[in-house]
Amino acid sequence: MSTADQGGNAELLEAPQCDKDSLYEKGRSIIWVIEIKGKLIGKNENTEERLTGFSLECDGSLVIITRAREFYFVNATSVRVRRFNGTFKTARMKSIDFKLDLAMLELDDGQVTNEYGELVLDGSLSACQHLIYIGNPGNYVGSSLVGRACFRCEDLSFDMNKYKACNEYKSRKNKHPLEHMVLGDLIQPVTSKEPFTRYDKELNAYVPIIQCDGFPFKRNSQGSPIFNLDGKIVGMLLFQFAGYYIAIHVSAIKAFLNSKPQVRVL
Repeated sequence: MSTADQGGNAELLEAPQCDKDSLYEKGRSIIWVIEIKGKLIGKNENTEERLTGFSLECDGSLVIITRAREFYFVNATSVRVRRFNGTFKTARMKSIDFKLDLAMLELDDGQVTNEYGELVLDGSLSACQHLIYIGNPGNYVGSSLVGRACFRCEDLSFDMNKYKACNEYKSRKNKHPLEHMVLGDLIQPVTSKEPFTRYDKELNAYVPIIQCDGFPFKRNSQGSPIFNLDGKIVGMLLFQFAGYYIAIHVSAIKAFLNSKPQVRVL
């Protein structure tokens, strides 16, 4: 098989030298499969959704960070989580912010562990920088791929109090050069089209994002962490758009962790 035929995995061979096995095992240890059961809001239909999350330390406790969107459309009656090689445990919501598209879960049993992810201190990314994905695409649990950042990112301090809905924001994506890309730059021009919903339209346009290439986006991919080659978390995968893979930047995750736990609604 040629290098081109191997797709994203082949890029790991071209990436700067790193301890691939150690990086994978370290990343894999903080990944959680999340199962949500309940009824679709506004419909009398049972549903089961699965997504991915990753564990961080918050105020001395283990929390699991994931995407908030599924909780907006499902009135959850059961939330269970498990590590790749573990059994399901029940979990509850600790904090959720629908405008940031971030949710924080905690285990009902209050489990203590030292297997936490580490957020990168400097969130700067260069164009074409190698990034690592470890997640659960299409239920292929523990899959790992290498991709690249397609657009540079600055290290910045994200202000959660600065808000404008995506459908009210004026996209800057045709203006060059941009210091960094935000969610509104990407989706504002098409928020009037399907499949965008009220949820998408009212996301915070100022949320900083990473535009990536080489990752999968299949069912269950959302919420997966994105690592640099040092094994530090630089973002979280959100969705696929226009052939690219979009992740929320680590600066927004830091701001969410540092905020007072609460439920923020649209």
